[in-house]
Amino acid sequence: MRNLSDTDTVILKKKTERIKAGFALSAAEKIKRSKRNSDDVQMYFEQILKAHHAVGASMVLVHADGGQEVFCYGKARCHPKVIVDRQTCFRIASVTKLVSTFGILALAEDGLLSLDEDISGLLGFRVCNPHFPGQKVTLRMLLTHTSGIRNVELVSKTPKPLEERLKDPEIWCETFPGENFLYSNLAAGLAGTVAEHAGGCDFNTLMQKRVFGPLGVCAAYGAHLMPGDRMIADGYSVHWPLPPIKKYDAIYQSGQKDMEQYGLNAVTTVGRLITDPDGMAAFIHLLGAREDTGILKLESIKEMRTCQDGISGVIHAGRGLNVSFLHGIIPGHDLVGHQGVAYGMCSELFVDPSNGSGIGIMINGVQLDHNVLQGVGVELLTLGCLALEH
Repeated sequence: MRNLSDTDTVILKKKTERIKAGFALSAAEKIKRSKRNSDDVQMYFEQILKAHHAVGASMVLVHADGGQEVFCYGKARCHPKVIVDRQTCFRIASVTKLVSTFGILALAEDGLLSLDEDISGLLGFRVCNPHFPGQKVTLRMLLTHTSGIRNVELVSKTPKPLEERLKDPEIWCETFPGENFLYSNLAAGLAGTVAEHAGGCDFNTLMQKRVFGPLGVCAAYGAHLMPGDRMIADGYSVHWPLPPIKKYDAIYQSGQKDMEQYGLNAVTTVGRLITDPDGMAAFIHLLGAREDTGILKLESIKEMRTCQDGISGVIHAGRGLNVSFLHGIIPGHDLVGHQGVAYGMCSELFVDPSNGSGIGIMINGVQLDHNVLQGVGVELLTLGCLALEH
């Protein structure tokens, strides 16, 4: 998810104000009463998804007191028809970047890597912007999309070793490392590769040991790594009124393992993660933590949620470590998190650090638009915030 411009912010504020005003006539009377019924939230959840021609979805709400609610909608698979339930797993696209940062920060806490050292030392070969050969590239730059690496294809048409590819001037902007934000999937993937070298294992193994295992959640970087008894939702492209078109399924995702080469690829941490509503809830608890956890210290979580402008070589990022900010977009709520959009799926994971509450959304196919924050995401986040107020 790229940063919101001032124009984006104004437009989104107006949109959420209209959404809240619309809910105020009906939903808010029910949702904001002292004992609102979860059925009320379910009803508006379904209305929003139907309006955007969604195939299937889950939404988890984590309350400030730690309680959580899960809402499900539609089909995980169209043929044969499989209904979404709270055990259904979804690929969460670029929300993967946010979750992967937990593992990278865990390595930093253990002194196995530094966010501010030259990544060349861990990779074993020189990495630099050819336009600025004397300047180092750091993990902090990769995690804030300020390294200068362009958002190019993750795998080149003519396969090349990662070292050779990173020497190509065409994938680098003519901007000083750390100077400006430019969303880059390749940079996000490279961060995972650096972590693999630091951790001495592939990234999925690293995360199972340091994050997923301790949290007790079902999550993995690919269908082939998920338990065989778990239902993984197919992904669909939606162009209503045409029928949804299946773009990927568990078989397709399992085939992507051929792209995974420990320590050599730059694809795992971009958008491969699969999880279920309980996994999303656990990630919300971690990102919204207000004290040390068994996985990360509060200091690290706060650093992740802090705007990195002016910190250790990052000049202008406008974001935290793989998190973006929705400040004032939804009245009364300053949210931190990430959106994921790919094929036709849309995922959202945002928390309110002031009280630890949060919203996780996973949709396996929906009518997408060209906005920075997807319309369906704005509406569901607004609904979630209303529901969390009481």
